[in-house]
Amino acid sequence: MSTREVVWGGRKILFTWRPSGNEDDYHPWSQAYGFCFTKEGKLLLVKGKHWMLTGGGREGEETPEETLRREVREEASVTISRIGFLGAMEVHDPDNQTPRNKEESGHHFQLRYAAIIDEIFPMEIDPASGELFERRFIEPHEFPNYIDWGAHGPMMIKAAIVWFEKNKT
Repeated sequence: MSTREVVWGGRKILFTWRPSGNEDDYHPWSQAYGFCFTKEGKLLLVKGKHWMLTGGGREGEETPEETLRREVREEASVTISRIGFLGAMEVHDPDNQTPRNKEESGHHFQLRYAAIIDEIFPMEIDPASGELFERRFIEPHEFPNYIDWGAHGPMMIKAAIVWFEKNKT
Protein backbone atom coordinates (compact mmCIF):
# COMPACT_ATOMS: atom_id res chain seq x y z
CA MET A 1 0.00 0.00 0.00
CA SER A 2 1.25 3.47 -0.89
CA THR A 3 -0.31 6.93 -0.58
CA ARG A 4 0.43 9.98 -2.71
CA GLU A 5 -0.95 13.51 -2.42
CA VAL A 6 -1.60 15.35 -5.66
CA VAL A 7 -2.79 18.93 -6.11
CA TRP A 8 -5.26 19.00 -8.98
CA GLY A 9 -7.42 22.00 -9.84
CA GLY A 10 -6.39 23.62 -6.55
CA ARG A 11 -7.64 20.63 -4.53
CA LYS A 12 -5.53 18.23 -2.50
CA ILE A 13 -6.39 14.69 -3.50
CA LEU A 14 -5.02 11.58 -1.79
CA PHE A 15 -4.43 8.48 -3.91
CA THR A 16 -3.75 5.21 -2.11
CA TRP A 17 -2.80 2.07 -4.05
CA ARG A 18 -4.52 -1.00 -2.57
CA PRO A 19 -3.07 -4.08 -4.26
CA SER A 20 -5.07 -7.24 -4.76
CA GLY A 21 -8.09 -8.13 -2.68
CA ASN A 22 -11.54 -8.69 -4.09
CA GLU A 23 -12.98 -6.14 -6.51
CA ASP A 24 -16.33 -6.40 -4.71
CA ASP A 25 -14.67 -4.79 -1.66
CA TYR A 26 -14.03 -1.55 -3.53
CA HIS A 27 -17.24 0.51 -3.61
CA PRO A 28 -18.18 2.92 -4.86
CA TRP A 29 -16.00 2.51 -7.93
CA SER A 30 -15.87 5.18 -10.62
CA GLN A 31 -13.45 3.87 -13.23
CA ALA A 32 -11.80 0.70 -14.56
CA TYR A 33 -8.39 0.80 -16.26
CA GLY A 34 -6.32 -1.99 -17.72
CA PHE A 35 -2.71 -2.96 -18.30
CA CYS A 36 -3.40 -4.70 -21.61
CA PHE A 37 -0.71 -6.97 -23.03
CA THR A 38 -0.20 -8.46 -26.45
CA LYS A 39 0.49 -12.19 -26.48
CA GLU A 40 4.17 -11.27 -26.97
CA GLY A 41 4.17 -9.18 -23.77
CA LYS A 42 4.00 -5.64 -25.15
CA LEU A 43 1.94 -3.16 -23.11
CA LEU A 44 -0.76 -1.03 -24.75
CA LEU A 45 -0.87 2.73 -24.18
CA VAL A 46 -3.02 5.36 -25.85
CA LYS A 47 -2.44 9.09 -26.20
CA GLY A 48 -5.00 11.86 -26.28
CA LYS A 49 -3.62 14.88 -24.41
CA HIS A 50 -1.09 12.57 -22.71
CA TRP A 51 -0.14 8.90 -22.60
CA MET A 52 -2.45 6.72 -20.52
CA LEU A 53 -3.75 3.24 -19.97
CA THR A 54 -7.02 2.40 -21.64
CA GLY A 55 -10.09 2.58 -19.46
CA GLY A 56 -12.57 5.02 -18.04
CA GLY A 57 -15.89 5.54 -16.37
CA ARG A 58 -18.88 3.27 -16.10
CA GLU A 59 -21.92 3.72 -18.32
CA GLY A 60 -25.26 2.75 -16.81
CA GLU A 61 -25.13 -0.45 -14.80
CA GLU A 62 -21.98 -1.88 -16.38
CA THR A 63 -19.79 -4.18 -14.36
CA PRO A 64 -16.13 -3.16 -14.04
CA GLU A 65 -15.11 -5.76 -16.64
CA GLU A 66 -17.81 -4.57 -19.05
CA THR A 67 -16.57 -1.00 -18.59
CA LEU A 68 -12.99 -2.05 -19.27
CA ARG A 69 -13.89 -4.07 -22.37
CA ARG A 70 -15.93 -1.18 -23.82
CA GLU A 71 -13.32 1.47 -23.06
CA VAL A 72 -10.45 -0.59 -24.51
CA ARG A 73 -12.45 -1.15 -27.70
CA GLU A 74 -13.43 2.54 -27.97
CA GLU A 75 -10.03 4.06 -27.15
CA ALA A 76 -7.59 1.56 -28.66
CA SER A 77 -9.62 -0.49 -31.16
CA VAL A 78 -8.64 -3.81 -29.57
CA THR A 79 -10.53 -6.59 -27.83
CA ILE A 80 -9.35 -8.25 -24.63
CA SER A 81 -9.80 -11.50 -22.72
CA ARG A 82 -8.46 -13.18 -19.60
CA ILE A 83 -8.98 -10.14 -17.41
CA GLY A 84 -7.44 -10.22 -13.95
CA PHE A 85 -8.04 -7.86 -11.04
CA LEU A 86 -4.84 -6.22 -9.71
CA GLY A 87 -6.16 -3.82 -7.08
CA ALA A 88 -7.67 -0.39 -6.67
CA MET A 89 -6.62 3.20 -6.39
CA GLU A 90 -8.50 4.68 -3.44
CA VAL A 91 -9.29 8.35 -4.07
CA HIS A 92 -10.00 10.84 -1.26
CA ASP A 93 -11.21 14.10 -2.82
CA PRO A 94 -13.35 15.78 -0.13
CA ASP A 95 -13.38 19.18 -1.86
CA ASN A 96 -14.71 17.91 -5.21
CA GLN A 97 -17.72 20.16 -5.77
CA THR A 98 -18.42 19.02 -9.34
CA PRO A 99 -18.24 15.22 -9.53
CA ARG A 100 -19.16 13.72 -12.91
CA ASN A 101 -21.36 11.24 -11.04
CA LYS A 102 -22.18 10.23 -7.46
CA GLU A 103 -19.40 7.64 -7.50
CA GLU A 104 -16.75 10.36 -7.91
CA SER A 105 -17.72 12.52 -4.95
CA GLY A 106 -15.46 12.60 -1.89
CA HIS A 107 -14.28 9.00 -1.67
CA HIS A 108 -14.24 6.37 -4.39
CA PHE A 109 -12.10 3.72 -6.09
CA GLN A 110 -10.53 3.42 -9.52
CA LEU A 111 -10.12 -0.28 -10.33
CA ARG A 112 -7.00 -1.64 -12.04
CA TYR A 113 -6.85 -4.80 -14.16
CA ALA A 114 -4.50 -6.69 -16.42
CA ALA A 115 -5.70 -8.35 -19.62
CA ILE A 116 -4.56 -10.16 -22.74
CA ILE A 117 -5.29 -8.54 -26.10
CA ASP A 118 -7.18 -10.83 -28.50
CA GLU A 119 -7.59 -8.76 -31.65
CA ILE A 120 -6.10 -5.50 -32.92
CA PHE A 121 -8.17 -3.48 -35.38
CA PRO A 122 -7.43 -0.29 -37.33
CA MET A 123 -7.83 2.74 -35.06
CA GLU A 124 -11.25 4.38 -34.96
CA ILE A 125 -12.49 7.61 -33.40
CA ASP A 126 -13.48 7.22 -29.75
CA PRO A 127 -17.27 7.74 -29.72
CA ALA A 128 -17.21 9.25 -26.22
CA SER A 129 -14.55 11.91 -26.81
CA GLY A 130 -14.63 12.26 -30.60
CA GLU A 131 -10.83 11.87 -30.53
CA LEU A 132 -8.65 9.61 -32.56
CA PHE A 133 -6.13 8.42 -30.00
CA GLU A 134 -2.60 7.41 -30.85
CA ARG A 135 -1.90 3.79 -29.94
CA ARG A 136 1.48 2.40 -28.96
CA PHE A 137 2.74 -0.99 -27.80
CA ILE A 138 5.75 -0.69 -25.50
CA GLU A 139 8.00 -2.89 -23.44
CA PRO A 140 6.59 -2.94 -19.88
CA HIS A 141 9.85 -1.57 -18.40
CA GLU A 142 9.29 1.58 -20.53
CA PHE A 143 6.04 2.41 -18.68
CA PRO A 144 7.63 5.09 -16.41
CA ASN A 145 8.92 6.88 -19.52
CA TYR A 146 5.31 7.49 -20.58
CA ILE A 147 3.30 7.70 -17.35
CA ASP A 148 4.52 9.11 -14.04
CA TRP A 149 2.42 7.82 -11.17
CA GLY A 150 5.11 8.30 -8.55
CA ALA A 151 5.66 5.27 -6.33
CA HIS A 152 2.31 3.80 -7.44
CA GLY A 153 3.43 3.26 -11.03
CA PRO A 154 6.20 0.71 -10.39
CA MET A 155 4.00 -1.20 -7.95
CA MET A 156 1.13 -1.46 -10.42
CA ILE A 157 3.26 -2.36 -13.44
CA LYS A 158 5.07 -5.02 -11.40
CA ALA A 159 1.73 -6.57 -10.39
CA ALA A 160 0.58 -6.45 -14.02
CA ILE A 161 3.75 -8.14 -15.28
CA VAL A 162 3.46 -10.89 -12.65
CA TRP A 163 -0.18 -11.45 -13.67
CA PHE A 164 0.76 -11.54 -17.38
CA GLU A 165 3.56 -14.07 -16.81
CA LYS A 166 1.08 -16.39 -15.03
CA ASN A 167 -1.67 -15.96 -17.65
CA LYS A 168 0.03 -15.56 -21.04
CA THR A 169 -0.52 -19.12 -22.23
